[in-house]
Amino acid sequence: MPEVTPIVARKSDHIRINLEENVSSGQSTGLERYRFVHRALPELDLEAVDLSQDLFSRRLMRRF
Repeated sequence: MPEVTPIVARKSDHIRINLEENVSSGQSTGLERYRFVHRALPELDLEAVDLSQDLFSRRLMRRF
């Protein structure tokens, strides 16, 4: 059986508190202010999509 160190006990306390008590943060990411409209692109030709990037004067390629 693994030894229960103070760090392991603290981690267990954090998990228990979040499962058993009503906890929330007053901080926000700000993303709730935005709404995105879903627009599917079923006719999109994936072969025509270019995901390559230039990074530090080198070309990074991504192909499907």
